[in-house]
Amino acid sequence: MNRFLILAALVAYAYCCPQSSIDMACALMQKAHAGTLQLATRHPSGVNDLAFAMNNMQDMCNGHEAHRSHYTCSECPSPGAPGGTVCLSHNLLAYLTALVAKGPVIVNELAGACHTCGSRHYRGEAVDLHNDARSAEYLHTCTAMGGWGQNEGNHIHCQFTD
Repeated sequence: MNRFLILAALVAYAYCCPQSSIDMACALMQKAHAGTLQLATRHPSGVNDLAFAMNNMQDMCNGHEAHRSHYTCSECPSPGAPGGTVCLSHNLLAYLTALVAKGPVIVNELAGACHTCGSRHYRGEAVDLHNDARSAEYLHTCTAMGGWGQNEGNHIHCQFTD
């Protein structure tokens, strides 16, 4: 067999997201279509790209990596959000699944938008949730599932290390 084809197949395989993560993303998309999960279709910055939370989840459900934004902001003026794509982590998707099982959830950001340089959002390991009456539950569940959470005022940030 052609060495180039073998190498191409290995590279393609290396960048595939785990099937369990794809399955969870599809289950979460079903929750979004049912109205239990609201995934943002815009960034607070107003920048328009393919990295909205809704697109991130749909990318994953379609078996692709989620798009990341690529622009600068005050939190990361250089080099800015990295662009490219990333798999949303298993732990992150499990966290969202656990929250949605208990009631409606609004996701502001996943892998998109511009955050602090080196943010776990860019690794597919963080989520920003709308700060609402369930905020204490979001933080508790984040910690209980091995993550680190913080109330950042207008949203709850939860991140994992996979």
